Amino acid sequence: MNDTAPPSVQAEDGRDVTYYGLPSVKPSLWGGLVSGYMFITGVGGSAQIIATAADLVGDRALMPIVRDGRYIALGAGMAMSTYTGALLSATSTPLWAAAPRRIAAAFGASAMASGAAALTIAGLRRSASNNAGQALGLIALAASTLELFLLLSLRRRFREQGVDGALNESGWGLAYDLGAVAIGAGAPVLHHVESMIEPKQPPRPALVISLAVLAGGFLLRHALLRAGNVSAKRPKDYFRFTGRAPQ
Repeated sequence: MNDTAPPSVQAEDGRDVTYYGLPSVKPSLWGGLVSGYMFITGVGGSAQIIATAADLVGDRALMPIVRDGRYIALGAGMAMSTYTGALLSATSTPLWAAAPRRIAAAFGASAMASGAAALTIAGLRRSASNNAGQALGLIALAASTLELFLLLSLRRRFREQGVDGALNESGWGLAYDLGAVAIGAGAPVLHHVESMIEPKQPPRPALVISLAVLAGGFLLRHALLRAGNVSAKRPKDYFRFTGRAPQ
């Protein structure tokens, strides 16, 4: 038996990173990320609760609190939209560790598109004005376009890093490609472009597209979570990702 431990990944300070003598994909980042996101969640959620309570009171003197609370919650919400992607990427699971920034960015763009979709559905129920619908349409177009670009880029990154087998061989690749990319992002982009060319459209397509965006956002997270679990059980993905063969 060869008692020499395989070479490991080096941390930023030059130290070798190993796990029981085996090469680690990267240093653990859990501590700082978890603390930061827990803090942001508390600040944003509490600010929104206070702002909502002040709004319910109905006193105009409290309106600055309502406005400021919403702005704080807005900033926290934008940060929290990348929460799951950042935490998944902080692990050493090959699929998640292969593209830490792209996963977080894709989750953020998907969250923005899903938020616009939810507001569109709410607007359809109360017959929102055309101006509100057009504004939401522009936001949804920008978010879905960015999401589509990031999802395609993420898929290419998985292939370049040699960890896409967890998607291709498990069936979750179909959920990602068809559900998240085609239905959840591609179809909405085409719909919003068509809406800009022909603004007067019946509400039913907008409802269907909004539901597709929400379904695609869920499938994106579910497919990457499940495929990551598959990747964690594929030793070859670890060695392929670190660029080292087992001794």
